[in-house]
Amino acid sequence: MKKGLFWLVLIVLALYLGVCVNLYRNQRNIMYNVIDITNTPENFSITRNYETIVVQTSDHIQLEGWYIPSENGKMIVAFHGNGQNIGSTFGGVSRLTEYGYGLLMVEYRGYAGHEGEFTEDGAYRDARAFIKWLHEKQNIPFQDMIFYGESLGSAVAFKMASELDVAAVVALGSFISIAQVAQDLYWFMPVRQVLHDQYDVEKIIGNINEPKLFIHGSDDDIIPISYAKDLYAITSEPKAFLEIKSAGHNDLCDDATAKKIALFLEEHVQEKSD
Repeated sequence: MKKGLFWLVLIVLALYLGVCVNLYRNQRNIMYNVIDITNTPENFSITRNYETIVVQTSDHIQLEGWYIPSENGKMIVAFHGNGQNIGSTFGGVSRLTEYGYGLLMVEYRGYAGHEGEFTEDGAYRDARAFIKWLHEKQNIPFQDMIFYGESLGSAVAFKMASELDVAAVVALGSFISIAQVAQDLYWFMPVRQVLHDQYDVEKIIGNINEPKLFIHGSDDDIIPISYAKDLYAITSEPKAFLEIKSAGHNDLCDDATAKKIALFLEEHVQEKSD
């Protein structure tokens, strides 16, 4: 009986270790859902002129993005999330152009047929390349940039804001860290110990003094609202939290939300400019 129990424990342990090894080796394939572009700005009846721009990252990867000039001197720099692309994100964030904001849609390596493997470090390199283009080619001061991020893109927006003095940050579907989200989901696995890309916003949020607007759906079943509230709690003022009732993870920026974002920016970005 004891011998049989020993072998049972040994088999269970071997299976567990096998799962851990598989998770470690294939974690990025499991974690990321990289998709192609299916839309262009014309699909959204945008009346403002836009152009497709090309940037080159510090590790020599060329990426295409979309650019709409500003009418009020302020630029929204938009970072989409995992399982999205600039086409699927554009319909929501482009509503802000109706309030005079310019828009730069950031695309990542590995997405939309671009070369390279998508990673956390790669996402930051890609973001920096687009910001550099906007600053150097369009002469937009960092202080006139508003970083807007959805889901995983919110972590990219916060990372960039921790490096630059910008006007504000708008975060939709945010979290303290992907490691925390994954660890809670896979509580029986050593996720924190094996995860390469952790997007640890908690470590950098203290360096961000810009106005911060958090937006989250009450019914988000991908990133539950509690994660955003935990991040909000450790964030310095000025800040605001907008809970969208009955909304999920990918249906946050409708006309009503865009108006509330514009009101927040009008108040806080104007105050900062003054």
